[in-house]
Amino acid sequence: MVLFIIKSFYCCEPFEKVSKYIEEARTIAVNPCACRLSANNCDKPIDVCFSFDRFADYIIKYRKGKKVSKEEALAILQKAEDAGLVHTISNQQERPNFICNCCTDCCILLRGLTELHNPRTIAKSNFMPEINSDNCRLCETCVEWCPLQALYHHYPHSEDLSDDRIMILEERCIGCGICAHKCPHDAIKLVRVREEIPEKTGRDSLIRVETERIH
Repeated sequence: MVLFIIKSFYCCEPFEKVSKYIEEARTIAVNPCACRLSANNCDKPIDVCFSFDRFADYIIKYRKGKKVSKEEALAILQKAEDAGLVHTISNQQERPNFICNCCTDCCILLRGLTELHNPRTIAKSNFMPEINSDNCRLCETCVEWCPLQALYHHYPHSEDLSDDRIMILEERCIGCGICAHKCPHDAIKLVRVREEIPEKTGRDSLIRVETERIH
């Protein structure tokens, strides 16, 4: 899942949407994640960051990027998804120039969000997870994998155990979709809850950020 960070230059989105960016690209380059190389703080995959088209041509020629086919790129994207990485792109309507696959251990943005008490004031997507209580087996897989600690097991207080369930802390959830991907019982799906529309281009997004930020 890719996350859209509202009123920011970066955003996240679901796997399904990000994979379409790959399928539509003319040229695709993959290169090591600069954050994980610099921080050296986790064992997540490193060669998982993508650039597209003219940006990819530049990365391949001048930054030692590796040109990959669409099939190879989709396999790398799936590896990133399975590792619990958050797909991050520029917050714009046009197809982005890059896809980063971020973790909370090394990524400056996501690591910062985990230290906030209300990360959704900075980052959120147009989607939120919805839990099907009939399918949920309370295995806590989603709790373990959530990068923002937005899920927890609410242990029962009632005699009939009707309140024994997985709960979502909406103020922490950024809608990245990792919980839905990792759930082994198909008990979680992402549902569209808002229609926030980003700026048309990355340049427009940067101008908006600069205009609205507090100096």
